Amino acid sequence: MYNIPSMKKIILTITALLLPFVAFGAVFTDDDTIPEWAKPAIYELTNQGIVTGNNDGTVAPLEAINRGEFATLMVRVTDVPLTEYVPGSFADINGDEWYAPYAATAKAQGWLSGYPDGTFRAGDKVNRAEVAKILWNATEFPHTREAVTDAPWFDIYFYELADSNLLAYGTDFSTAEPAVYPTRAEVMEQLFRFMVMTGRYSPTQDIEDVSGVLEGEIMEINIPEDAVIIPDTSGIEQYKYEEENPVTSINKDPRAGQLQVSLSETMEKSRFLTRGQEYPLHELMFATPKNTELVKVSALRFRLLSGRLENFDTLWLEVDGETFSGKIIPIGDTENMIEITLDSPIVITKQRPRTITLKGEVAMDAQPMDGRFVLYMPQWIGTDSSEVVALFPLAGTTLKLVE
Repeated sequence: MYNIPSMKKIILTITALLLPFVAFGAVFTDDDTIPEWAKPAIYELTNQGIVTGNNDGTVAPLEAINRGEFATLMVRVTDVPLTEYVPGSFADINGDEWYAPYAATAKAQGWLSGYPDGTFRAGDKVNRAEVAKILWNATEFPHTREAVTDAPWFDIYFYELADSNLLAYGTDFSTAEPAVYPTRAEVMEQLFRFMVMTGRYSPTQDIEDVSGVLEGEIMEINIPEDAVIIPDTSGIEQYKYEEENPVTSINKDPRAGQLQVSLSETMEKSRFLTRGQEYPLHELMFATPKNTELVKVSALRFRLLSGRLENFDTLWLEVDGETFSGKIIPIGDTENMIEITLDSPIVITKQRPRTITLKGEVAMDAQPMDGRFVLYMPQWIGTDSSEVVALFPLAGTTLKLVE
């Protein structure tokens, strides 16, 4: 998602326990043409009955998606009630086509509309700009950004999706390419993330789910060059990694259970900063599942994207609203990394989840910025638990400082 110097991209397994996707065996007759990064999403959407494939047993992942297919997938992932097709709603739909009720429902929801001549044109391809607008409107979230005068109409949707990690796989705002016709694989993977982000995803197998935190994820992530990549022995064609310089932590405790990490529900999506003032910059919820007695957390590491650490005079951590670390004067480098150790390890139990907030004081000579602090991987959390589960990377509030 992010383009960071001296980093490399791999596909990794965040934990040994993945989202409960079906085994990576043959599901469609053209399985070998499905990109690896899209397989987990497509297989789970198949489990959910959202993706059914074609009559010949293929899923045709590399073909561009058309309006009929996209309307169908949008209705299925949102699980809105189907609207009965009324003859005459579209000039080119009789009502007995497989996509007719989905086109009617998408129109009723305000996601798609007909062309000026009254046609729906189910076979026409949908571009990324159209996908972005429909996807954001379907989230039902209010806009956190304001449209810029004279900017392309789709800019605001790309910005919103970028803030929510919902842009097309492998793209960011600068590489979203609005006129590109996305493939079916791209849209299916994007829609699966949409389901997770909007709380519409229910795993097809029984697993523990605490405070809305899913148990693992397969994703593309930027890994430091000094990371040691090791094969995953689970039989799934992915990789794990071990970082040579993990966060300083207390000793691993074989009795410690699983640590589950999520973004705080109260964290603002964006915030305008004023020089000389203190602000919460990132906020995380730490919890444990029912079968875990307790877990300890001692330190956190963050990377500041699109900004300079020197924009902050000091950075520190608060736990449940109380200062729990010394105030560190950040020193910028090419990686913009900061590691903060708590004064003493905090205990997390099933009865007591904890909120950890990264706070900072904006320097008087801070430069304009539009960035955020990100916690990238399990090894950036100092804990005695050997298993950390989250939808990494965990990005904080978008921080804006202007002249």
